[in-house]
Amino acid sequence: MPEQFLLTIKVNRIGDIQGNWSLELPVSRKLSDQATRTFEPGISHEVNGISINVARVVMTPLSATIDYEMTVPENYSFSDPSAISSIQVKDDKGYIMGMGFVGGEGEAVEGDRRKYRFTSEHLRTPKETPEELVIIPQRKIIERQDESVTYFRGEALEPYVFHVPLLSRAKKQE
Repeated sequence: MPEQFLLTIKVNRIGDIQGNWSLELPVSRKLSDQATRTFEPGISHEVNGISINVARVVMTPLSATIDYEMTVPENYSFSDPSAISSIQVKDDKGYIMGMGFVGGEGEAVEGDRRKYRFTSEHLRTPKETPEELVIIPQRKIIERQDESVTYFRGEALEPYVFHVPLLSRAKKQE
């Protein structure tokens, strides 16, 4: 994409109203890059032999992305009902940014442990850069079932909840 361009949006109908409208919006990669914040907190939290590390957080004007590493015992099964299946993310003011699902290919680490790398993408960016994030690992709970569909909801695994400071760990965007 070019560094700068004019985005033109043409609309010929809004609801039942016909028309011919055109909106032009200037788009600048420079402004977007200036508004992007990258953090590399390297904060880990370990409980019962399960370690979750927040490797990188990228906040753009439209969305946030978090890269994780999770190290578990080799016999850990993500299909177990009590296993971590997702991670909800809140900011320090309680704003729910969204959630991401745990998964990926595990690689062997130090004998009887496996490391998984995964990313929570398309999280909502808070209006103000938070001082810290609250990472809430969750397990799947069956909410209800009908003959063809099972509906799940997340339930926080309280011992695994941890805080990740950000503002003191900003990395200059290159």
